[in-house]
Amino acid sequence: MKKLLAISLIAAFAALLPAVGASAAAPEQQRVIAQLNLAEGASPEQIAATTDALLASLPAGSFNLNNRYSTLPYVALSAGPQALSVLQHSDLVASIYRDGVVSAAAKKPKKCKHAKKPSKKTCKQKSTTQNGVS
Repeated sequence: MKKLLAISLIAAFAALLPAVGASAAAPEQQRVIAQLNLAEGASPEQIAATTDALLASLPAGSFNLNNRYSTLPYVALSAGPQALSVLQHSDLVASIYRDGVVSAAAKKPKKCKHAKKPSKKTCKQKSTTQNGVS
C-alpha cells in the first residue's frame, strides 16, 4: 500500500513539473485595450491601416490579438512585457487600458426611516430641487 502511495505521489509530482516550468519560462501577459492615435471620425480604412501598422510593430510572439474593431479606433490584446513597452512608446497609440471583467455590484436599497413600521420596501423621498432638476 505504501509503495502504491509513493508511486502515485511521484507520478503526480512529475505531471506538475512541465506545467510549472512552462509558466515560469513564459512571461505573464496582460489583457489590454489600446486606443489608436486617430482623429475623431476616422474611417474604417484608416482604423484598419493603423491597426495593421501597430500589430506589425509588435515583436512576434509577444502578444495575442483578442479583438480588432472596424469602426472603433481600438485593438484588444493580451500583451507580454515587450509588447507593452512597444505600445507605451508608440506614436500609433493614444492610451492603453486594462481589459478586464467589470460587474455592476447591486447596492442594497436603503430601508425607509420615515415609515412608522419597519419595511423592506425602499424609501421614496421628496426631491429637494425645484422641478426635479438638480
